[in-house]
Amino acid sequence: MRNKIASIHRAAEERRAMAEAKKGEELIKVQEAAAKFRAAGIVPSKFNCSAAFVPPPET
Repeated sequence: MRNKIASIHRAAEERRAMAEAKKGEELIKVQEAAAKFRAAGIVPSKFNCSAAFVPPPET
């Protein structure tokens, strides 16, 4: 019985470790993308609030 519980705990720990590693990889990807956008000086289209933009009236 204890061996079964231990194997379940070990499997859960492995899954937690895999999830943590995947989370770290995703964080690195996001940081690299952010650095690229900052270096280029552009705003990603997801953050472009063109719907809220109202052009000034022409005179």
